[in-house]
Amino acid sequence: MRRRILLSVALAGVTTWLVAWGLAVCIPMQGLPFEQATSPIVPDLKWRWVVSHYHATGSCLLSAFRQRHPPLWFSDYRNDPPVLDKDGTEWRAFAERLPAWAPMEFSRAEESGPWEKEVVARGWPWLAFRAEMLSFKAEPDEIGGAISLSSRFFDQSLPCWPLWKGLLSNVLVYAAAWWGLLGMLSWSRGRIRRVQGKCAACGYRLYGLKSDRCPECGADVSPSAGTPSPIRACDSRDRA
Repeated sequence: MRRRILLSVALAGVTTWLVAWGLAVCIPMQGLPFEQATSPIVPDLKWRWVVSHYHATGSCLLSAFRQRHPPLWFSDYRNDPPVLDKDGTEWRAFAERLPAWAPMEFSRAEESGPWEKEVVARGWPWLAFRAEMLSFKAEPDEIGGAISLSSRFFDQSLPCWPLWKGLLSNVLVYAAAWWGLLGMLSWSRGRIRRVQGKCAACGYRLYGLKSDRCPECGADVSPSAGTPSPIRACDSRDRA
């Protein structure tokens, strides 16, 4: 019983990791449904954050980039959101819907701070692992908790930092599934062994055995335990 529990938990942990990484490889975030909002303008610096929230089954991406207002370059106009949130109402409602596992500080935007932030999370049925990236103008990108598969698309990286609530919940779900599957396999194997006149626990041949206990493992092999009688199980070679 203990061995089966440990094996179920170990397989559940591996399954949780493989599912999260499989989603990262198979479901790119580009082109998925998203919602977008702009933060209030940072005083003095005239900066604001434009935040996009991508979400799909088992996947979530928060992408935020800093934008000067009013825009100075053509690229700023091109990236301008279709609706400008002047009084902050839309932003507050949007910020309340952001997941708690991706804390982002949007009230400050120093000139030397990150130009863009991205946080991605994967997992099913709950998000279990996350990774993040900070982009700077004059410095290399800082990537944390990720195994990068593409130099162009951060959202396709394999996240490694655990989201403990989702991780433990997924492990419990998968452990229950593995427990049931291993139980079915164990029952089927024991059934086949009994039909073949063997011990259901260890597979020892019981032909001609007079005892109600398996000499190999000590399991109960009496007819009441579901094991065929040693006399009926004897074949012609044993009788000879």
